[in-house]
Amino acid sequence: GDFNADGYDDLAVGVPFESVDEIANAGAFQVIFGSAFGLTPINDRIFYLGNNMPGAPASGEYLGWSLVAGNFDPNSVGDEVAVGAPGTTVSGQSGTGAVWVVKNLAGASSASILHLDVDGMPGEAESGDQFGCALAAGQFDGVGGDDLAVGACQREVGEVDGAGAVYLTYFATHPSAVVTQ
Repeated sequence: GDFNADGYDDLAVGVPFESVDEIANAGAFQVIFGSAFGLTPINDRIFYLGNNMPGAPASGEYLGWSLVAGNFDPNSVGDEVAVGAPGTTVSGQSGTGAVWVVKNLAGASSASILHLDVDGMPGEAESGDQFGCALAAGQFDGVGGDDLAVGACQREVGEVDGAGAVYLTYFATHPSAVVTQ
């Protein structure tokens, strides 16, 4: 994506097994900015919970397991990145998973979280869902900016354990991040 809106492609790289402050497998991701001469480590940035992102890292979250760039918020500077953390504990349920959508990657970044206990999500978080294990971006509804598809690789569907599910978030038509399954 072009995260700093300078007309050059940038690269986000996930490091899901990164230890942060001796917290094993908390995860991180790094942004390397492009230029007329290609990718350059000058001004690159590393992101993890507590550094350029809100919150505190926890063991086994695997932030950076999956990443996808997209224009999820046309009002922000440059593209955004959605970052999966399929090991995140949500509502006391381990391994439920979460996805962070991070804006303004070149400046004072901000991030919002999606998980299965967010208002508008069908169902509720269950241990081991692995929400955020896979991500895809595209204009799925044909309106405005990009939308986000989030895989929950081990989500129980009906009576089938580990069947998996895909959740779609339509940012442009549903600013409150209404999601359908």
